[in-house]
Amino acid sequence: MMLSVLLLVGSTKAQQIEPLQNGGFEQWDTINGYQQPRDWYTLNALTNFGFDPTTEMTDDVHSGKYAVKLISKQGSQANLSGVLSSGPILDEMLQPNFDNLKFAFNKRPSAFRFYYKSNFLEADTAVGTFVLTKWNTSSKKTDTIGIADFSINKNFNTYQEANIVFNYQSASVPDSAFFIISSSADGFEPKVGSAIYLDDLALVYGTISVKNISLENMLLVYPNPAQTAINLSNSSELGSVKVFNNLGQIVFNTVENKSLLSIDMTEFVKGLYFVEIENKSGKLVKKVILN
Repeated sequence: MMLSVLLLVGSTKAQQIEPLQNGGFEQWDTINGYQQPRDWYTLNALTNFGFDPTTEMTDDVHSGKYAVKLISKQGSQANLSGVLSSGPILDEMLQPNFDNLKFAFNKRPSAFRFYYKSNFLEADTAVGTFVLTKWNTSSKKTDTIGIADFSINKNFNTYQEANIVFNYQSASVPDSAFFIISSSADGFEPKVGSAIYLDDLALVYGTISVKNISLENMLLVYPNPAQTAINLSNSSELGSVKVFNNLGQIVFNTVENKSLLSIDMTEFVKGLYFVEIENKSGKLVKKVILN
């Protein structure tokens, strides 16, 4: 899904830290034979249908007594990612329904902070997003107010601090929010064994000072492989965006002063493409496969 790392790690000052409810994962409940971190949702309900739990309580912590471990596992019917979310992922028919992830929220945090360890297999990537939204009474649709997207694809044996800065698209105050993270980027074909540990989730308010952040660390290009479109997300404006085919021919070219861009690839021939992004942070080329 997401190709590169958007992991903003740095110092913070003049700030207020607000822990998320049970963001330290100290409280767990047993529900119908499986464990679940209180106030969070997982795919562990599928254990009643023969799947192994993919979200686990662990005593390998950053602080406190417990943390949460998300691990992609093999199943008899399908492989599953470890998933943690702010609301129910599955509906009453056990089908994915992301409309239920939202919870009431009316603040504008600067960043989403957490601590993590990771062990990825076969070049896998953990991906997540914290989205702030608001119902638009005029359009009768939900507007996105801000997003803190991240992906992690490097292995760390000790806990690392991550501060994921919110990219605001509106000056409005949100009325709701949702959060979801998966241990494997491709939820349909997760890399079995890939795992990420999470602890001490919190929101940061105030000034965020992030040092030495390269374009490689700020840019997301997803999904990969793609079928109909690719999405580009950056913490600042994207700048010059070009897409080359495997013959070196430019098939898409634009200058984008926003931080988000979706490129329609329905008319492109299937195969390998190169996405080139250049702005004041530097130049970066990413490979994307169109299936």
